[in-house]
Amino acid sequence: MKLGKLGLGVVFAGAALVGGASLVPIEAEYSSGARAGTIAKFSKKGFLCKTYEGQMATDNLVPVKMADGSTVMSNSFEFSLPSEDSALVKKLEDARQSGARVELEYKQVWKKGACISDTDYYIKAVNPAGGETKKPPVIAPGS
Repeated sequence: MKLGKLGLGVVFAGAALVGGASLVPIEAEYSSGARAGTIAKFSKKGFLCKTYEGQMATDNLVPVKMADGSTVMSNSFEFSLPSEDSALVKKLEDARQSGARVELEYKQVWKKGACISDTDYYIKAVNPAGGETKKPPVIAPGS
């Protein structure tokens, strides 16, 4: 069976359309909420698609489901700031440098595409949380 120039052009155009569509980020909000703690890490990452990625030490231990299906207890909340929002970047950087306790308002998103962040938790607002930072409980190995 022979494909003419037109048929071959349609095949390539279809492949380019499908390939190009996978590069466009698609996201939908899944949930929203807030967490409080101190910013432990905050940095800008990526080669072509730059995003801000961070980690907050929360006041409480929460269960975290691992890739293998097991659950561990952690006081770490990893988050992303995929847009170049200079006001939020400044607030997060100031909180990291000062060690001040903050509340992060976030939305959890379902996402697909090539230019996406490391986490599903996108920061919407940074607010002062007040109070003293609680030291998370120390769990001794084997207890």
